[in-house]
Amino acid sequence: MNGGSGVEGDMRFHKGSTISPQLFDTSLRDGIQMACVDDYSLTTKQNILWHIMTLYAPAAIEVGSVVSPKMFPIFKDSWELMEFAQDAAKEATQIGYKPPPDLYLLTPNKKSLDRTIQHFANKKMPYPIHYSFITAMTDGFQGRNTKKTLVEHKLELSSMGRLLATASPQSKLKLYVSCVSECPIEQRKSDPHDVAIEIVNYLSMFPYLHINVCLSDTMGTLTFDEYKFIIDLIRYRYGSHDPSILSKLSLHLHVNESNLREVRHIIWYSLQKNMNQFDVSMLEGGGCKTTLAKTDVKPNLDYESFFNILYCKD
Repeated sequence: MNGGSGVEGDMRFHKGSTISPQLFDTSLRDGIQMACVDDYSLTTKQNILWHIMTLYAPAAIEVGSVVSPKMFPIFKDSWELMEFAQDAAKEATQIGYKPPPDLYLLTPNKKSLDRTIQHFANKKMPYPIHYSFITAMTDGFQGRNTKKTLVEHKLELSSMGRLLATASPQSKLKLYVSCVSECPIEQRKSDPHDVAIEIVNYLSMFPYLHINVCLSDTMGTLTFDEYKFIIDLIRYRYGSHDPSILSKLSLHLHVNESNLREVRHIIWYSLQKNMNQFDVSMLEGGGCKTTLAKTDVKPNLDYESFFNILYCKD
């Protein structure tokens, strides 16, 4: 995939696609946020991070999340882990893993973003720090996550985008849009037409930043028909204005045996339409304890499942 000797290097994929998948590793963010904090010391995370860089060599890695340590103590050392990740990426490139992965921190609100920018302002990092923001398709999910309505949160997102463009213009931005299929809080399905419109609106919200909007299937219930409708509507209605629009989208999928067939067709269709960015994890965890009951959680799409789909294995 991205050079080095990672396992993606000789990747072949289905249906004659000519583009290489770009993998975004969420192991140390979404993969551990429901895990026991005692199982993930800083040293353990550092070892996992080096393993990800040198075995899988993904295009990007989400290093952690800058959130309340009282709510999520497992992320209390995310800044320290980012500093280690910067040095590790530099070392990895020196032994042949090139180019280095883009390194991200999730900052869910403006206070978190501002604190992180200030923390790293006078530190000399080898590579830019990139950022993930979050939003959702429903007020219920957004309120549970950030204690704001969607209208309030969109205003904050716009302000966060301006801050990032001013203070760290070299940074890339990833925006997760949760509940693209179903909301666990409001217990209802999302309208695929509304999802497509929201995705396009978010793409236009950050004109001065390198933006990627990630369709997050929060409950693992996204069907191929729903997904195809969303992607086709975006392509046909907005593709003439921006032919590269699908290259600005990515997918965050949760998968088990019950939805593996749907996920397989979603990934194949994405590659056919030159949409090649996918979230993966080397850990089985996933989901957020503030929005999902443990019984509702499906694991993140892992590397093995992703490679099996590309190689057309059952």
